[in-house]
Amino acid sequence: MYSRGGHVCMETINNGLVFLEKDWDGGPLPEDLVEESGMIGSMFSIVESEKSARLGGYVKNEGEVHFLINKNDYPFLTLDSKRIFLATDFNGWTKAIGNPQWELLPKKSTENIIQLSIDWKVALELKTFSFKFVTEDKVWLEPNVPVSRSEINELGSRNFIFDPNRTGRDIVCFELMEGPRKEKLDRWLNVVPNGKFGYKQTLEGSSFRVFAPRAVKMELLLYKKEEIERHLMSLNQDGSWSITLSDNCEGLPYKYAVHHVIRKGESMLFEKEVVDPYARAMDGRNGPGLALTVQPSEKKHHFHTPKKQDLIILETHIRDLLTNAPIPLSEKERMEFRGLSKWLQSEDCYLRKLGVNAIEIQPIHEFDARTKEEYHWGYMSVNFFAPSSSYASNGKDGSAVHEFKSLVDRFHEAELAVIIDVVYNHVGVPSHLSFLDRELYFSTDENGNLNNHSGCGNDIHAESGAVRKLVIDSLISMINDFDIDGFRFDLGELLGINLLSEIEIELLKVKPDIILIAEPWSFRGRLPEEINQTGYSLWSDNCREKLLNFVRGNGKQCEIIDLLKGRLDQQNTHPWQSINYLESHDDLTFVDRLCSPDEWENARPPSQVIAQAKLAIGLLLLSPGIPMIASGQDYLRSKNGVQNTYQRGDLNALKYNLFKETQDFHNWTKELISLRSSKEGELFRPYHFMAEDRYISVKGPHDTIAQIIFAESDIEIPYCLLILINPSGYETNIPLPEICHGKKETILLGESDSQLGTIQPLCLQVWKIIL
Repeated sequence: MYSRGGHVCMETINNGLVFLEKDWDGGPLPEDLVEESGMIGSMFSIVESEKSARLGGYVKNEGEVHFLINKNDYPFLTLDSKRIFLATDFNGWTKAIGNPQWELLPKKSTENIIQLSIDWKVALELKTFSFKFVTEDKVWLEPNVPVSRSEINELGSRNFIFDPNRTGRDIVCFELMEGPRKEKLDRWLNVVPNGKFGYKQTLEGSSFRVFAPRAVKMELLLYKKEEIERHLMSLNQDGSWSITLSDNCEGLPYKYAVHHVIRKGESMLFEKEVVDPYARAMDGRNGPGLALTVQPSEKKHHFHTPKKQDLIILETHIRDLLTNAPIPLSEKERMEFRGLSKWLQSEDCYLRKLGVNAIEIQPIHEFDARTKEEYHWGYMSVNFFAPSSSYASNGKDGSAVHEFKSLVDRFHEAELAVIIDVVYNHVGVPSHLSFLDRELYFSTDENGNLNNHSGCGNDIHAESGAVRKLVIDSLISMINDFDIDGFRFDLGELLGINLLSEIEIELLKVKPDIILIAEPWSFRGRLPEEINQTGYSLWSDNCREKLLNFVRGNGKQCEIIDLLKGRLDQQNTHPWQSINYLESHDDLTFVDRLCSPDEWENARPPSQVIAQAKLAIGLLLLSPGIPMIASGQDYLRSKNGVQNTYQRGDLNALKYNLFKETQDFHNWTKELISLRSSKEGELFRPYHFMAEDRYISVKGPHDTIAQIIFAESDIEIPYCLLILINPSGYETNIPLPEICHGKKETILLGESDSQLGTIQPLCLQVWKIIL
């Protein structure tokens, strides 16, 4: 997601203004900002200079800056002939009143417009400064609109701002294109389109098909060398537009030109160029798309997706891994799929050494980065089929497709399942789907404004048949064409239980062992409890917060006992329906929640914090459910206490050169993963909830806990596992039940010289006791 760079306001019902933070360079920023505001604009142009000055207080004209007001904007000024002065820091504000040097005088052409002119070079020397207009009797004139050339002062009123980067070409006007609004929407909203969409090669030639039933006209734009060919498409009875050309269009760039009425009831049309929603590759966020035939993935290996209860997930980002990766890579490769493919072939790869069996990759669909170099989390998708051209060696030729295929193959060769974080609840800029049909593809309120429960300005219309078709086709494509093992649905609540359930039904037909994970919330609320009747696993913020409180000394023993039984999230019908985690890409890292960066010494947090983190990640990895850790968490990665790092590649990139300072924590995490993955560790990863009689829980002094888990009774050598937990600052003896005494015991995790039942402060032990 790009930095905004300005804001939008409506001037009339049909016309608006974009106030930029610097002069418009003719680029897409004004249109982007209008789209981000949930509208579609057209006919963008710089406002005429006098209007710019009236709105922003000044305008550059040739070699001068004119500070200008129109008395008509302040009706009380037209009743008499009050003198008006420019007041600012460099003339002493009130000292300017009455001084002819700072008086605004009438222009020759009209008496209502008064201005004061200063040489532009003189103004530049003053750099950025605040100013205001004031009458001779000390009435201060407020800016008429909160434009980008103004700011709130310490008294709560608003001052104009002179900024050399804004000469008057920073205010852009546009006309609002409403389109058909909800006209004939009911006819198409529940229609689920049939058949294949996008480009395909047939015996008849090259076929293109797109669903936009309320468009008035649709054209195929083919990019051939230096020219763009336009081909009129035909509207079919099913609401789709299609065309078949005898030429072979394989590899050609293409777009659609969609034509809508400017607004309901009018005959005049406006045109928008859009990328095919089914384009398999794109040349950047604006396109064009590429007419590509993507062959189904060839399974060259015998990789099997881990069972749900056996999953141990690492969440990561392509560039966070590669920026500082200790492997010879070119600067370009450190931004690309192929860089990670190379590293995965090394036994020394961080992802291979940790011991996890699944990687959850932050979004890889084409997103709205403006350049290849721009760091982007990927949560602003502009297409649901094309792997991001930013991660490709060549963003123009579809390289992203085969390079992403190759990356998935490398993961599977390393025995790592691939889960892709997918974002279907909203889109980035440009909103190609909005141009096709705003109300069909996006959710609107009773006033026709786009709903914004995602926080990104344009919630998808999850009940729309066209949306459901698009999302499911996208997911099936990811499975068939790239051999993806699972998906994590960003803000899954906005997709709703109906669409999520339909997704599960359809994907199980294609891949019976598919991994389905959902973020269960949005700004609207949470998924209903009925989600527990599906095969989805949900991110557990409950686990995150309860573990944080416990290791800080503010938790409850009963909550940790429930966690160790897999029953902390009580609405679940299976333990694996919880994704247990302490940190993710979003928000503070776990260690940054335990201490501030100022407390670190020699690239290590305080020893007590390390002990707290060891206890927390220990409980995480010894609890039923699916554990997820963030990349670098096993080395106590800090983001310098910064909560929101979505554009901070410098903070998110793993700093491998510092890992040696926290190697002990990494080793502890690996030991925990190894134990969880072992034969004995099956007790920590049941598919079904285990019966209560297979547990004995002891609440000891100082919030200590002893948790006994019995193995199946029909095994050859019966045994149980004993977990001892001490969140306090005291060495403690935990009273153990009789069954633990006089038996052969082996410590599986913890100090080897420990005495059974005695546990040091902020420690965790696991014992195996033969019964």
